[in-house]
Amino acid sequence: MIYKEKPQKIAAVGHLNEDGVDLSMTCSLQYSNNRTATVTTSGIAELPCSKFHVRSNENETGDGVVEFPQEESDVSYYPNSMGLRYEATDWKMYKIFIIIEIALKNGSTESSVMPLKDSELLAEMMDEIRRQLGVVYPEDLD
Repeated sequence: MIYKEKPQKIAAVGHLNEDGVDLSMTCSLQYSNNRTATVTTSGIAELPCSKFHVRSNENETGDGVVEFPQEESDVSYYPNSMGLRYEATDWKMYKIFIIIEIALKNGSTESSVMPLKDSELLAEMMDEIRRQLGVVYPEDLD
């Protein structure tokens, strides 16, 4: 979302529970022009965005500061969470399926804030991270 390009390299490590669910993960992303990013997730550790009063809505890059506003919303289940929340917020939805149905009937096929190509890139990156961690979904076995 910040660099608007596919990373050149993805390196992920983490821990899975006995059922193969990722409990924690850290991923380093290498981009062009000597840029990197690090993503950490955890279901067992308290991370900075776990505290409701902490707001991490600015990311400093070599090209300047990129802001991601984090207003309160009933769309997100986790305090200060981001990501797919932008697609939901862009649709201005409270009942996701009804709003999407109306948008599709009116000719809209994607979010103006999180276009399909960005969602596809995010999914591709997440698939690679899962592969490196060893997370396997039942659908992957088909």
